[in-house]
Amino acid sequence: MDGSRSHFRTDHVYSGVPVRRGCSLNFMATTDVSPPFKVYWQIVNTGMEAAKNKGLRGGFEMSTSELGTLWKDETALYIGTHTIECFIVKDNYCAAKSGQFVVDIKA
Repeated sequence: MDGSRSHFRTDHVYSGVPVRRGCSLNFMATTDVSPPFKVYWQIVNTGMEAAKNKGLRGGFEMSTSELGTLWKDETALYIGTHTIECFIVKDNYCAAKSGQFVVDIKA
């Protein structure tokens, strides 16, 4: 995952490493599943701040891929520990998944 703020440098961040609220988050995945397939992302937010703002999420969001690149852009909005996971669906079956990436957002 890459994280950046306007006029700041881009950093590669590992799962579970804290990031600051307001960062732009760019998640990328790769797959060896042959096209055609559908790409879904599941973002799960936790904590009182996300709940108060009705931002817990948890559903599956369909995404597109271009030239074999699978990506999802997000913003670090709520303090807490959150997860994101990518799913590849082919012929109505889950053919691959990324595993959970943990995003720990600090003030």
